[in-house]
Amino acid sequence: MKLLFLGRFQPFHNGHLAMMKELSAKYDKIVVAIGSADKSNTMLNPFTSQERKEMIELGLNGSGISYEIIAVPDIPEDSEYVYHVQSFTLFDAVFTGNDHVRELFLQRKMDVIPFFENAERYGGISSTRIRQLMKEGKEWKQLVPENVAEYIEKIDGVKLMQSL
Repeated sequence: MKLLFLGRFQPFHNGHLAMMKELSAKYDKIVVAIGSADKSNTMLNPFTSQERKEMIELGLNGSGISYEIIAVPDIPEDSEYVYHVQSFTLFDAVFTGNDHVRELFLQRKMDVIPFFENAERYGGISSTRIRQLMKEGKEWKQLVPENVAEYIEKIDGVKLMQSL
């Protein structure tokens, strides 16, 4: 069975990795869907979809997780969103931390995996917090896989965040 793991991954962090490891025990393959793939260079979406794809690949490298990555641009019509996502890949169930997106899939009677209510079990990590720490020049590297931190440094991600 294939699971669609839908998120923006701005950036990919240790919580994403821990969730995917847990979910991969139940699903044969995880389709990592990079949402808002058409957005970049903003405080909410600083990294391009290609940069996020590379972060995810680096983060999942050596994890043993069977995955594929797709990029899903936003569309203006919520009523068409589920069909839009389905046009990119086939999947049996959906996992996302976005309440609105989760509701869109539930409305279409899709199998939606409940979001893990206790985010603390994954360290309470959020991409929003990581971006804020980067912007403030505070320590953030321990919240992402080491090779993802190296990549963000290589592409001057902290400088990007501080310029937004």
